[in-house]
Amino acid sequence: MRTLPLTATQLILILTLPLVAYFGYGAARKAMEIHELRGRAERLRVEIDQLQARHLELTRQRDYLKTEQYVERVAREELGFVKPTEIPIVVVVKPDAVSTPRTAAAPPPDQRSNPQRWWDAFFGGR
Repeated sequence: MRTLPLTATQLILILTLPLVAYFGYGAARKAMEIHELRGRAERLRVEIDQLQARHLELTRQRDYLKTEQYVERVAREELGFVKPTEIPIVVVVKPDAVSTPRTAAAPPPDQRSNPQRWWDAFFGGR
């Protein structure tokens, strides 16, 4: 069997084809990596926006907690403080005046047999 001599064009193709495949694979891999990084960057931008909004909300809450209105509200509502010029009023309820909740009497137990209950449920009865 005799081999044919390679022409210059065929030799160049044989030598450059692996290089083209190698660089093509590398370019495709980099393109996929860039796409993934762009998606990650977008997700991080969204997360940054959410965290900035949360930070603003917490800053506003912190500023409110430092105000005199908040301190006064907590002192009055939770601690029971009054201003020196105010007269506190305490309502006292006598123990016998407190109404006790009444419990309803339980209905009498059903004396019918289980088959009779089913019959009445399907075909009307009691």
